Order: sequence, then structure tokens, then C-alpha cells
Amino acid sequence: MERHSASFGRGSAHWYDAGGDGPLLHFYHANAYPFGTYRLFLRELARRFHVFGLAHRATWDDAGAPPGHMEWTDYADDLIAFLEATGMAPVIGAGHSLGAVATMLAAGKRPDLFRGLVLIDPVFFDTRFWLAVRATPPPLRRRSRLIAKTLARPDRFHSVEEGVEFHRSKRAFRRFPQEVLADFGAHGLVATADGDYRLAYPREWEAYIYGTPPYVWRRLRAASLPILAIRGAWSDTLSEAAWRKWQRERPADTFVELAEAGHLVPLEAPVRTAAVVADWVERLLSG
Repeated sequence: MERHSASFGRGSAHWYDAGGDGPLLHFYHANAYPFGTYRLFLRELARRFHVFGLAHRATWDDAGAPPGHMEWTDYADDLIAFLEATGMAPVIGAGHSLGAVATMLAAGKRPDLFRGLVLIDPVFFDTRFWLAVRATPPPLRRRSRLIAKTLARPDRFHSVEEGVEFHRSKRAFRRFPQEVLADFGAHGLVATADGDYRLAYPREWEAYIYGTPPYVWRRLRAASLPILAIRGAWSDTLSEAAWRKWQRERPADTFVELAEAGHLVPLEAPVRTAAVVADWVERLLSG
């Protein structure tokens, strides 16, 4: 997996080439899980496609603190600017969680850059929940259980091994295969000047993202491209109610629910998830 710099007027951006030949497939990763954490999932896709992906601005070298005015649409605009600058388009636009939503938003603005969308357990909140979040002043949002817990979590460790062991016991990581945990250690932790290791995806950015979700349903209804929808059956993010609503809103989309997996399905079941994605993309492109 090769890291490259990207120049498109958005700061010290970088992207990764996961290899492979064939049609272009861009993968946009989730909040808190850097691109390299998906190595096993991407390796399977690279058997059939040329796989690459822009890193989230939270992980760029000059990221700093999250600006108070930023929205998820900025991630979509980053993706559009990146695809325009590199000329690597049109692509199959695949994404997970935040990355899925940002990919959908980008395709809504620039459908010419995409051939189809793969949305893996996207963050499609219930309308009433979204309204409640957006109606809460930002200072009060930081008191929510999820955001407060994220900001209080340790983000520095004496070694990669310590960082991996800390996360191994956490609920989100319990279904990760050992190899994926190792990839999180290799790509989710970076060395500091004083010899420690810190989270590559800063917890301040992770928490900020939790407090700024967009309203998605109108944009999803307007999507003009074919969509593969994937949900982990145990997902605590894409609820069963939202899943059913999606199917009512867009019955022509392809819906696949993977058993014994949660919201982090491409990390919990990388080979199974990649097989579903690859088979659908090949049918789409051949049809």
C-alpha cells in the first residue's frame, strides 16, 4: 500500500494506492479508522479492481484542531477536488460509515465522477434524532455520552503493542480478526517526537464528526446512480428502522445484510464484505 501526496488546494492531503488492475474503485474510510486499517478488505478488492483512497483531512499532516465551521460536506468536497486533480475518474465510489455518506454527497454534486456507489453501513440517522442533535448548541453536544467518552479516552501509548491491547478489549474492536487489529496498530497509531505513539485519527476530530451529522434522506432520494447498500446485521449505527426506510425510499437499490457483523462490518468480516462488493460491481460494469 503506497502513500502519495495530493495537491488540490486543501492542505497537506495524502492518499493511498492499494494496488490492483482493472476498473477504478475509490474507497473512503470511516471516522476514527484510517485507510490502512482496511488492508485485508482492500487486498481482496484489489484482486479485481484498481483500489485507491483519499485519507480523511483529520489525518493530514497539517490537520490541527477541527475548525468549528466544518461539515461532512467538506469531506465530500475534498473527494471531488481530489478526483478532479488526479484525473482518476469515473470511479466506483465505495465508502464506510462517514466515508459512505461523504461519497454519496460527492456523487450528488458530481455524478459524472462516479459509475456506481457502494455504501457500507452509512450513518443515516432517524430524522427526529438528527433534528435533536442539530438543535443542540455545540458546547452542549460535547456533553453527550458518545462525545464525552471519546474525548476522555486515552490517545497516547508507550508502544504500538500497548495501544493495540488497550483497544482489543473495547466493544467496537471485539470482533476484529487478529490481522485487522495488527493493521490498526500499524496504521492507527503514529510515533511522536518523544518516543510515544498517538492515535493517527485524533480523538478531537472523531468527536467533532459525531456532533455534526448531515440530513441524508433528501439527498439519498435524489441519487441518480446505482447503489449497493450493505449493513451489518448487528449494526448500532444504521438502525433496522433506517434500513427499512431506505428500502422503501429506493427499492431499486441492491440491499445486502451480513450476519454476525456490526457497524464495522468491513473490518469485522473483510473477506465476506469484499466478495459482496466485488460481485455487485462486476455485475454492474458488465451490464
